[in-house]
Amino acid sequence: MEDKLVSLQLGKFGIILTRKQLMYFALVLSMMIGIYMFVLVEERHNHEAVPISDHTWPEYRQKCGFDAYAKNPREAMMNFDRYYFNKGVSWRGYVVRVNLNDEDPMSMVYHSASLLIKMEEDDREGVHGADLGLSLSDRVLTMYSDEIDSLRRGDYLEFNATL
Repeated sequence: MEDKLVSLQLGKFGIILTRKQLMYFALVLSMMIGIYMFVLVEERHNHEAVPISDHTWPEYRQKCGFDAYAKNPREAMMNFDRYYFNKGVSWRGYVVRVNLNDEDPMSMVYHSASLLIKMEEDDREGVHGADLGLSLSDRVLTMYSDEIDSLRRGDYLEFNATL
């Protein structure tokens, strides 16, 4: 790109920039707006209170679980979007792991802690490990810090979540 001069004048005030500087300024400005909008959208989504639906874990497993996804990924994703996206659920399971993301610089934007949960009915038969993960925002972590600090592997947990 040829680096020509671009001048802007507002009354007696004027700015002379090269096209490269103008392009960098536009890029930085658009990135700042994009990050700001991402944070705004994430904050609003993470803290919305949605009503608890009557969806059950076995029903979810059947329509969107590992076996359903392995059989037909497109249908499983469509089922999730159609029936479960942004729906509240009240389920039960056992704690596998609690991860506090204190050292993660993005924790203020996305999540501050995550819980790995083993459901009473396995998503995959004969496979050990967590069936789902819960992501907790900084606000939720602060509200329930005592309860989360007391969680240990194998603890039975009843939780409300937004899918």
